[in-house]
Amino acid sequence: MDPPPGPGPGPEPVRRVRRFHGEVSLDDPRRPIPELTKIVDEVIDRLAQQTDVRLHVTLQVEAEHSADEGFSDDTVRTISENAKTLRFEDFGWEKE
Repeated sequence: MDPPPGPGPGPEPVRRVRRFHGEVSLDDPRRPIPELTKIVDEVIDRLAQQTDVRLHVTLQVEAEHSADEGFSDDTVRTISENAKTLRFEDFGWEKE
C-alpha cells in the first residue's frame, strides 16, 4: 500500500524587488545642473535613504566634433588633464 500523499509543495516564495538600474539622456547637456539636480533629488537621494543599499552612480560623457578640423590640441590637452584630475576611470580620443 502507498503512503498517503503529503501536503504537496508549499506556496512559492515571494520574490522581492532587489535591484534598480537606469540610464537617462539629458535634454540640455550644455546646462546639465537643473536636470542633474532633479535626478539626484528624485532618484539617487531616495535610493540612498534606503537601508542596506549599495549605490553606484556613473556619469558618461560623449562629445563628437562635427567640423573637419576637430578638437584643437589645446582642448584635447585641457580636457585630458581635467579628466585625470577628476579621476575619470576611462577616457580617450578618437581620430577619423
